[in-house]
Amino acid sequence: MKDGNDFHFDVHTIVGGTCLTGLAILAYTFWELPMEVLHHFEPSHAGRARAGVILDADGILFGTTSTGGVYGHGTLFQFAGNRLSMLFDFDGLNGRNPQDALTLDGQGNLYGTTASGGKHDSGTLFKFAAGNLTTLCEFDGDNGRNPQGGLILDGQGNLYGTTSSGGAHGSGTLFKYDGRRLTTLCDFQGTNGRNPHGGMTIDFTGNLYGTTASGGAYDYGTVFKYDGRRLITLCHFDGSNGKSPEGGIKLDHRGRIYGTTSAGGAHRNGTLFRLDHGRLTTLWSFDGTSGKNPGGGMAFDNHGNLYGTTTFGGAHDGGTLFKYDGVGLTTLWNFDIFDGIYSSVNVTLDRQGNLYLTTSEGGAHSYGTLLRFNGLAPHDRTVHPTAIRKNIAHRYTEIPERLNSVIPSIYVKK
Repeated sequence: MKDGNDFHFDVHTIVGGTCLTGLAILAYTFWELPMEVLHHFEPSHAGRARAGVILDADGILFGTTSTGGVYGHGTLFQFAGNRLSMLFDFDGLNGRNPQDALTLDGQGNLYGTTASGGKHDSGTLFKFAAGNLTTLCEFDGDNGRNPQGGLILDGQGNLYGTTSSGGAHGSGTLFKYDGRRLTTLCDFQGTNGRNPHGGMTIDFTGNLYGTTASGGAYDYGTVFKYDGRRLITLCHFDGSNGKSPEGGIKLDHRGRIYGTTSAGGAHRNGTLFRLDHGRLTTLWSFDGTSGKNPGGGMAFDNHGNLYGTTTFGGAHDGGTLFKYDGVGLTTLWNFDIFDGIYSSVNVTLDRQGNLYLTTSEGGAHSYGTLLRFNGLAPHDRTVHPTAIRKNIAHRYTEIPERLNSVIPSIYVKK
């Protein structure tokens, strides 16, 4: 396993001019810091982000915060042109505490859920279009409570999602919204799983796949498939092969299911798994050093590599960003309090290979950060001292002592 925070400096010129921690530096050529803080969340503005971000065709990022805003119940935001802007403030009546990534349709409309709020304080399903938010549905307990996991949009414009509780048995529901009304497709009742938390995925024939965090034969969670008529349990977690899957799952081009469990496995810190025609394979057992307790969704690149995060563990116990290449797992980054800690969200990959994600704590205001990881294809470049201050000095006030205490190794060319 490789360490994730190695990068290179090459000092070209040290002359009078810009001062940086006691050194006057004109320019550097260096392997740029692969993790860039795009925004520091703060309680008086956007609040705390507990969901990942999505990217539109123009490269604009959209996301939500679970707290903050005018009413303190969360916000919907966009990040464009290096600036984060508030698009909407949740007031409680139209929902509060959004905790999952948004979904984007072909017309640029945004869809999402709030975990609570609304008429029955059980959460809402909403649409944001042309600057206006519309509440499409209010959960009332009978049709589910506390939606989690985000939404899936099919080719006909139907939305699918899960609630983590409520329904006929109080263990959550699988639902469909067809543009007019919400229909409960399945009530989880324990033996077929309960308390779904992670996001679902859909195949080209319209089958839905997801997980439940508990229930099943061993009460450690399940993987399920919904084929349009009934729910089929594909796997029961037993602890040794993982337990409590809380992140989303992904399908590869061969129809194999990939996901994580937040606990269990050889080291009891969670697993990365693959399910292929009913056979579950543990691809990696997180051992603490490589991270522990993964709880977010993952992303595939065009080469079949899989990227995700762990909430805790790693060099600073603030979680890790990892890559699985089909053979082994590589730690790409160890999160620390400067760039943010505790990321249990979906990661988003753009066409240039950059990864976008959020953390829920750490950063300048301890309310988390919006991050871009551009270390998948590192390159040499010469930058102005302003960029040095942006990428390094605002995070590490003492160089090199403070920097060395946070990042395992720095290689200075001589």
